[in-house]
Amino acid sequence: MEAFEFSWRAGSGQWLTEERLHRDQSITATFQHYTSEKLTPHFSTDFSSVSFSFERGNNQHEPNIKISKGEESNFIWSVFNALLEQVIGELNIAEVANRSTDVFNNLKYVFVDDPVSSLDENHLIELAVNLAGLIKSSQSDLKFIITTHSPLFYNVLFNEFSNKACYMLNRQEDGSFTLTEKHGDSNKSFSYHLHLLQTIELAIADQKVERYHFTLLRNLYEKTASFLG
Repeated sequence: MEAFEFSWRAGSGQWLTEERLHRDQSITATFQHYTSEKLTPHFSTDFSSVSFSFERGNNQHEPNIKISKGEESNFIWSVFNALLEQVIGELNIAEVANRSTDVFNNLKYVFVDDPVSSLDENHLIELAVNLAGLIKSSQSDLKFIITTHSPLFYNVLFNEFSNKACYMLNRQEDGSFTLTEKHGDSNKSFSYHLHLLQTIELAIADQKVERYHFTLLRNLYEKTASFLG
């Protein structure tokens, strides 16, 4: 049986147990929206693992299939998105005693790391708009940090949030990092293709090429092809 295994940090599994049906449907709907309506996740009783089936038509389906890395990324985002929806919803209830769970009460920050690596441009834009809308619905003191390599994702978020701070993370020669505040979208604040090229050239010169550099190279090729029509 092919199953994608995942674990929950202490206390986080409670939210799934309490509202299993609703969250199961939310995760499935989001996952199928970004992949295929025929690809369905099936959670184990304790939500410690999940398997997938694919509908073949004529009331036939193929159970326990192995999903791709892109589909795996989309599934992880679907779970995270469902959790984020409940976190925001619970913390929006001002009276702590009225919340259905107390596991989120001490949460101060939410970190979202580039959730769009396996999406086409249409879904990327849609996810960015939906994520921005969800974050803007937060009425608590919860803070959100979003990172991305995608200038399109960056631009959509920049326009959706308008007056929020944006930063470029740069690695210095001594291995330290700096955050430089950016004003305007990616086209106004930096030449992203030149930044990609510089990053790749530096990795080659230092003989420190890693997997993410190939993602940057693909991004550079896509931008060049788009520019040349």
